[in-house]
Amino acid sequence: MTTITGDAGVGSGVAPSTIGPNKSYITVRPVEMVTTAGGVTMLPIASRHELESDGAFSIQVDPLPDGFAHEFQFIINGGEFTSPPRYCEVPTSGTVAFKDLVDVTPPDHGGWGVPGWIADLIALVEAGGGGGGGEGGPAAWGSITGPMSSQTDLAAALAALAPKASPALTGNPTAPTPSPGDNDTSIATTAFVATAIAALISSAPGALDTLDELAAALGDDANFAATITNALALKAPLASPVFTGNPRVPTAAPGDASTTAASTAFVATAIAALISSAPGALDTLDELAAALGDDANFAATITNALALKASLASPALTGNPTAPTPAPGDNDVSIATTAFVQTELTGKAGAATPGAALAILTQSAYDALSSPSATTAYIIP
Repeated sequence: MTTITGDAGVGSGVAPSTIGPNKSYITVRPVEMVTTAGGVTMLPIASRHELESDGAFSIQVDPLPDGFAHEFQFIINGGEFTSPPRYCEVPTSGTVAFKDLVDVTPPDHGGWGVPGWIADLIALVEAGGGGGGGEGGPAAWGSITGPMSSQTDLAAALAALAPKASPALTGNPTAPTPSPGDNDTSIATTAFVATAIAALISSAPGALDTLDELAAALGDDANFAATITNALALKAPLASPVFTGNPRVPTAAPGDASTTAASTAFVATAIAALISSAPGALDTLDELAAALGDDANFAATITNALALKASLASPALTGNPTAPTPAPGDNDVSIATTAFVQTELTGKAGAATPGAALAILTQSAYDALSSPSATTAYIIP
């Protein structure tokens, strides 16, 4: 096996920068450089090798017997350009650059005849004595003379081969597996298909990795997108929804003070708790406002008014305070006005001895006297 390296710029006449977006190839075909007396030449069975995007290639070819050469030809950008063929002798092993191969004179076939390798096979069989196959060697094919249609043994062998056009293969035919993502006329092997399906499934869960499962997940609805769009059109947005009809929400617990939506039942409970046992005449804000004299500053008004009042305990009155005048002779904790005092003094003074002294004492002070003076008039308020 010999490795040949190079690029399309050598031999094709096309610069690598003009390779183009479509695939480019180099084809290799074995040919005889000599012609037998009967004009027999080797059947050209070509192999095709894809070039890199920059036109580079590294291919392996089988060695050929003496008298044979390899034909090389470039097919650029999907067949847009085909180079002239180049005939070269290839070493039997090692690695060689394409530009260093030795060119040879192209053969003059005069038209392709019976393949030379078949003629060699026939000669080998005949030299070995032929036989019916098995241990004695392969069955003799007989001599090849006349047109191809008269070669019954050869025709039978060729009939067992598949045609190039629309072959109907049987058994377990195989082919090289194209690279993942390949998208041309190459044969897709089961390995290529399995890889493509695996890439399609990727990391989908097991319950959603077939079309049937996906269809079931969509409710077998061929118009799933429209169905969902129509269903969403009947829904309110999260931001500033505008409800219609009779929307309902769960009733929050009494006293809830969060962003939870309030139902009418929640509001009614809150109002009832606010009113509690207020009398009917004071169970609305309007009635309470009227009771406060519609005074928005009621608290200040009352506070200012209380500041002008005397306290019940030890009041310090100012100005000219007045009080009701008790009845004459009143003897309790009632306030004694000046009028009450003058009345009491006048009464006491009229009853006293003329020229007697006048003394105003409390009841307890009077009672403490061991012997009141007969010449003193005592007034007990």
